[in-house]
Parts: sequence; structure tokens; C-alpha cells
Amino acid sequence: MKNILLAILFATATPAMATTLEIDRDASSLQKNYFGSGGTLGATTGIGLSFKHHTPYYGLGYQLTLGGFGTPTDFLAASAGFQVMLTFASMKHARVYGLAGTGVFFSRTHQASEQYCEWDEVLEVEENCETIPDTFVHGMLTNFGVGLGIEFILWDTIGLAFDLPLSTSISVGDASGLQLVGLFPIPNLSLIYYF
Repeated sequence: MKNILLAILFATATPAMATTLEIDRDASSLQKNYFGSGGTLGATTGIGLSFKHHTPYYGLGYQLTLGGFGTPTDFLAASAGFQVMLTFASMKHARVYGLAGTGVFFSRTHQASEQYCEWDEVLEVEENCETIPDTFVHGMLTNFGVGLGIEFILWDTIGLAFDLPLSTSISVGDASGLQLVGLFPIPNLSLIYYF
């Protein structure tokens, strides 16, 4: 897995850095200050509607994401994400950047009341019945990650970004408490319309 990540790093960074040397820095898209909104799906960006801003200063940018779905009485899920980007290389229709981000996923699940009884083998009846009332089970998963990304600019207004951060996942739940889930390379995908 380590060799695959290194191969992806070299494959995306090397051609982009070589191309950047040939481009006049004043004419590159790195100098543009632009905003965009769209949708994103990922561990360190969250899932939902996204706002993205690239500044002309030092190649910095950030992305904010909020999303939610479900029903108030049964299942409810929400997501929030924040990601910071530093552009390494910028070309006319693409840019390569490093990123650091966090995505938080909340869930609430409704569990209906149930009745548990012991079965009496001799009398063949249920006895000592106990009813467990309706409950809501809450959970949260937080991902922190750093990695590389590439964004392709299509038709001068649409940005298609693919990120590959190495993410650490931590879950918090009513039953399990605080638990380290693991370290995973989980990709992010964003489709942004720039103004």
C-alpha cells in the first residue's frame, strides 16, 4: 500500500512541477481569486453542499461543507467538513495541491420499544416480561487527514477535484464510547462551479 501511495504522489506531482517552471507566474491561474460552490463526497471534506475559495496569496485555499438527510422521527445524519489547500503547481486547466482537512459525521437512529420475555418450558408461557422503551442511539465519526489532490478545470468554470488524504478515523458512540477505527487512504471527490 505504501508503494502505491508513493507511485501516485510521484505520478501527480512530477509532471505538474515540471510544467509550472515553464509558465509565467503572473499569467498562471494561481494568481486568481475565485469562489465556487457545488457538491463533495469524502472522508476529510464531509458529504454535502460545499463552498470553495482560492486566494491569490501564497496559493492558499479552503473548502467548507455541510450536509444532512433523514427524517426527524426515525434516522437522521449530518456531515460537516473543513479543508485547507496549498497549491504546489498551477496550469491552465489543472492544479496540484497539498491538503489538510477534517470531516465529522453525526448520526441518530431510532430504536423502537421491544418486549423481552423468558419462556417457561413446563407451562409453555412467557413470563418475567420486560419492555425496553423507545430510544435514540447517537454516534459520531471524525476523520483527520493530510494528502495530495488534483483539480481539473473544465470549460473554465467547472472544477473536478480528486484528493487522496491519509485519514485517521475516530468514532464516538453511546455503546462503544471513544474508539480509534484506523488509518485509511480514503479519497475525496468534489464537483464545484466557480464564479
